[in-house]
Amino acid sequence: MVDLYEPVEPYDFGALEVGDGQSLYWETVGTPQGLPAVWLHGGPGAGSTPDARRHFDPSAYRAVLFDQRGCGRSRPLVSEHDANLSVNTTDHLVADIERLRMHLRIDRWGVVGVSWGVTLGLVYAQRHPDRVLAMVLGAVTRRHAPRVRVGHSRHGTNLSPGMGAFHRTGASCRARG
Repeated sequence: MVDLYEPVEPYDFGALEVGDGQSLYWETVGTPQGLPAVWLHGGPGAGSTPDARRHFDPSAYRAVLFDQRGCGRSRPLVSEHDANLSVNTTDHLVADIERLRMHLRIDRWGVVGVSWGVTLGLVYAQRHPDRVLAMVLGAVTRRHAPRVRVGHSRHGTNLSPGMGAFHRTGASCRARG
């Protein structure tokens, strides 16, 4: 079992209009002066949960959690009968992450992803490497084994130096087992 921090409530939250009739729910927990980190939840259709907040040391992090397009408290939900899935693509989601970062006036942040959030985080990091301090990836999924092997042999070492810098701050972000 993974040890989690005590339950915390957001100190700030809101809805961010990102275009295409989409509104993203977001919240921040921890300390406003803490190391910024964004939590990318899994899918499909999942959202951020109160337990996700507990992976971050609230005395050390400014953790940003949000519900991706069509999920959780974001609107509209993909389950609605008239949902337009053509505006719910990886490109849209990556742009949403960047809009949220700018909205919250965060220069760079750690990217923490689980399951589908791992894939989304990797695409975000490829497109915005200057905005990523480090990455913490949990519940990595794979669709095609040869692609995974190429990814690890070619790019895996690029993540390690940032991870060390992220943890050298003395802050602790607990990952799922």
